[in-house]
Amino acid sequence: MFKFKKNFLVGLSAALMSISLFSATASA
Repeated sequence: MFKFKKNFLVGLSAALMSISLFSATASA
């Protein structure tokens, strides 16, 4: 359960980073 939670947080942070990066390039 802890391993799944850790993997979920890693995937979530990676998705947030890609979304913010995409929005930054789109607005530029």
